[in-house]
Amino acid sequence: MCQLSADFSAYYDELEYEERKEIFERLLKEVPDDGFHAFRREVHEMRYPKPKRAGSPQIDRFLMNIVYFPGLYMKKISLFSRPDREIKRICKELGLDRADSYSEEQKEILYGEFYNAAALYFDTCRDAGYGRKLFGMVMPGAGDKNMQICSEAWIASTGIPMMGGVEKEMAVFSEAVKNAYFAFDRKAERLFNEYDAQQKQRMNGKRG
Repeated sequence: MCQLSADFSAYYDELEYEERKEIFERLLKEVPDDGFHAFRREVHEMRYPKPKRAGSPQIDRFLMNIVYFPGLYMKKISLFSRPDREIKRICKELGLDRADSYSEEQKEILYGEFYNAAALYFDTCRDAGYGRKLFGMVMPGAGDKNMQICSEAWIASTGIPMMGGVEKEMAVFSEAVKNAYFAFDRKAERLFNEYDAQQKQRMNGKRG
């Protein structure tokens, strides 16, 4: 199980981009380089690519893919006829195509960014407008809302890796999403495990 770096805890805890950027630059100067500062910056810039035009809003690539996954899994907004190929493309975008080559320290750094992106996503789910019009669906009630969030956590952490045949490559991402979801609500882990069992039973039924 990956652990968030104590030295960079303030950075991983912060959800707002501008604050994160300021904390990140400060910590790179204050915390002695353990040999992984260059990789931390590489992952930071992978998540927040430089805008192509001055004044353009900052893109959060990790968050955007978490938002994209439910539609891709349901095959509603995939730009490709082969979702597995699209998932492999996203793996590369997330730096997961090199998963086998990463050290444990590098995996922890990736985990921290993935966990933060997932925590930011689940934090937006608290908004009253969540689910009001997601892929054409109407705003759910309280019970339905909890299950919708659960299903999205399952899709990002389990469904997408299975669909793409990249469970091993996405293992760090999957762990980060699940742990961020479990921290989101005290009932989350129970809901997730029940939903996971239901989905896998359904898949096994289809294979039979």
